[in-house]
Amino acid sequence: MSVHPQPEAWEHALSAFVREWRDRPGVDGAILGGSRAWGTADEFSDVDVWIVMANRVRWRERGLRRIGGYTIEYFANPARMYPKYFAQAFGENVRSNARVFAYGRVLWDRRGAVARLQRWAGRAMRRSFARPNRLTVETLKYGMWDTLDALRSARASHVQSFWRLYHQGIEFALSGYSSVVGAEQIAPARTWQHLTDAAFRRRYRLARFPDARGARLFAACLTAVTAPAALARFARLTAYVQRRLGGFDPRRWRLRTPAR
Repeated sequence: MSVHPQPEAWEHALSAFVREWRDRPGVDGAILGGSRAWGTADEFSDVDVWIVMANRVRWRERGLRRIGGYTIEYFANPARMYPKYFAQAFGENVRSNARVFAYGRVLWDRRGAVARLQRWAGRAMRRSFARPNRLTVETLKYGMWDTLDALRSARASHVQSFWRLYHQGIEFALSGYSSVVGAEQIAPARTWQHLTDAAFRRRYRLARFPDARGARLFAACLTAVTAPAALARFARLTAYVQRRLGGFDPRRWRLRTPAR
């Protein structure tokens, strides 16, 4: 005799929310994504639901519902809109929306609309990102040098914004370097797990960061707790990235682009 596990409390909240939408005219399906679908939720996690409506629907909606002590965050769109969102995000090296439809939990699918979006999303998950042009690469090298210079100045003059500059610099560097090496852009809240946690990557179907040494240097920057350590680690990261991208000499660097 098999024993079925009892639904968790958040699943009761999800069921109540689903009942509010399932029988509405023009609503064809829904899918669960986010940490609840991937098994990484904690006590602060909400419940993320994507609702698929018929193409004839001329409105879209996103909102929050509090049910049974849980926050339901929902996104309701006509089916035709989702491929546009997937494509727009993909152009920014982001697969988060496509990941929801490729691997999320289907809640219901009345006319096959969710299944069609799953096939589209699956193809998007297998595609490689376009590599950036020279302008992007040179801007990254310059931007990291400029950030390092600003950090040195901030520390020397005891400017209280040192840590704000530091974390903005890490985000700028990671975003730019991810584009260069063809890595997916990850939300800041998940950056550490992406760089360091293989189990997390498996749950989210995330590829390992393509540059292992670069990943270690970025992770080291994220763990700095004193200004001297932060400055030293960002300096090492900057030197490494600039060397990987062909070098950078601030005494004779220039970037010429067309004037339009």
